Amino acid sequence: MAQQPPNFNTILKDIFPGISDQEVNGVIALVEEGNPNDSFEGKIENMVNLISGDGAWGPLPDGFVESGGIRLVNQMPAQSINDELLNTLYGNLVTIFPDASPDFLWQFCKERQDVFDLNEAVEELSLIKPVWGVFRPSLHLFKIRYDFIKLNLKETNCLVLDGYDKIELDPLTIWEQLKDALPGADPLYLKKEATRLALLSPQDMD
Repeated sequence: MAQQPPNFNTILKDIFPGISDQEVNGVIALVEEGNPNDSFEGKIENMVNLISGDGAWGPLPDGFVESGGIRLVNQMPAQSINDELLNTLYGNLVTIFPDASPDFLWQFCKERQDVFDLNEAVEELSLIKPVWGVFRPSLHLFKIRYDFIKLNLKETNCLVLDGYDKIELDPLTIWEQLKDALPGADPLYLKKEATRLALLSPQDMD
């Protein structure tokens, strides 16, 4: 018979030999409810922190075991729950959307503090289009570059290189324009984009 993989109950009892079944079951239920989309390892870490009193959730409240190990959300400091879940959701979204503005993602998470559903958050962010300049700056950068070429430069600034007209651009000038147009984006990200965009030809933008 194949050996069963370790479960939450087994691991927690190995770490805390004296813990009761009621307390273990209560902690498992709380973390499963609060972080349903977290990894197995992430849930274990939260459970250990919860039992030991470390981390944002703090120690177990008085009467936890006596009440049958059921630790309801309203028994916990609301701010502690929100901070823990907010950081978890934000960390996941930053990993999934590395080109997003950190400030935008943080505000996005804060506005949804009462509904921590990673799948819904990813779906909603994937459909966002009106905020390209903040959330998906790379899409908006092409339009800025195109307008920069068409409107802001004179033909005398063009050189003939490799068979096409290439506009000689200063990356720092583009960077300044991008920072003005995308105030919520990461300046270092915009600087890299400005350097890259300065090397593109007008035809690349058509």
